Amino acid sequence: MATKRLYLYGSHDWSMIVTFLLYIHTALIFSVINVAWIDLIRELGISYTSVGLIAVVGAGLSMVSMLFGGNIVGRYGARKTLIVTVPILLISHACLALAPSQLMLFAVNVGWGVGFGAMLVACTTVIIDWERERRKRIIDPFQASWNIASIVGALLGGYLLSIGWTFISVMWLASFTSIPIWILIVFAKFPGSGIVEESGHPFEAIRVIGQHRELALLGFMIVVVTFSSNVGQTWSPIYLDTLGANPLISGAALAGFQSATALFRLINGILVTRHGARAVLMVAAFTMIGAASMLLLSRDQYVVFAAFILLGASVAGATPTAITLGVQLAPNRTAAVSAGILTLGEVGFTISTPILGWLGDKFSLQWALVTALPCGLLMLIAVLFLPRKPITQVPNPASIS
Repeated sequence: MATKRLYLYGSHDWSMIVTFLLYIHTALIFSVINVAWIDLIRELGISYTSVGLIAVVGAGLSMVSMLFGGNIVGRYGARKTLIVTVPILLISHACLALAPSQLMLFAVNVGWGVGFGAMLVACTTVIIDWERERRKRIIDPFQASWNIASIVGALLGGYLLSIGWTFISVMWLASFTSIPIWILIVFAKFPGSGIVEESGHPFEAIRVIGQHRELALLGFMIVVVTFSSNVGQTWSPIYLDTLGANPLISGAALAGFQSATALFRLINGILVTRHGARAVLMVAAFTMIGAASMLLLSRDQYVVFAAFILLGASVAGATPTAITLGVQLAPNRTAAVSAGILTLGEVGFTISTPILGWLGDKFSLQWALVTALPCGLLMLIAVLFLPRKPITQVPNPASIS
């Protein structure tokens, strides 16, 4: 049966390019902001506990926004979703620049969380639609571009602080550079996917993960891996600053963490193909344990710097490998498994931030970051319980009561 073509030639390509620009810009800006937290903590006199509690608001709302983002994009489309969510991020940056305070920082994290989760779902939808239309795969470089942009952002953030910029200046930079990309989205044509997807309850993905032993193990592993990932992603520049490092070095630590993550994310597929997913995950767990041991045993800036690089390598392949194994276990629930694992990653990030902040205030930031050690041990235990060859499959959706 002939099907009417719904797309103008090039519309998928243009929407993909604009989405790539937005995704890279967001990674770049958030990475600069992560480094600028050094100045923000100092100027506002915020304790590590407060940093954790404030940041968890954004992370938690991002998780909720991501859960509901699929329904929002399905109903209103990716373009309309981005037209609304990008200004939420833009306004949040500007508000913190205009009225810096702990209360405003809390409100801004609300905006970041609400805007980012749905924005990420919309961006991913556009990329998947492009792959479906052009029959080419770009999801791997799309995900890796976040880490690459974060590397540049971390170095840029460290440089800006070293030449006298403050977090207020960084917030204005984030706001003004968002405007041209938003204008491109407004005037771009975003074609629909042409596919009517089944709409389920947002928590269906978590239900699927919890009903199967091996999927639950993968989900648990992702929670502890993202917990450990936050040690490097959020706290690496802050910790090196407490050790007396130059802001450029502090920013370079985050860049090193992101570089290792980007590199091993790009080659993860090759490693899994040659050595098997279980072996790759086991090596990652031992690497995480080694990185955490370095943080425990030394306060030397260069040793700590190297530890963050190793930590970045250890967390790189866990999520894509878990999704691959999960899809093998549940070939009929691909979307639910992928969404569930990604959401559990947000859970790990969300719970880690206040815990690390509280431990930093109660004991020391060094002991807070050493929590990566038990995370590595728990990851190793989870991997050991995974079957060498996953053969048990989740029942077909029709058979699930």
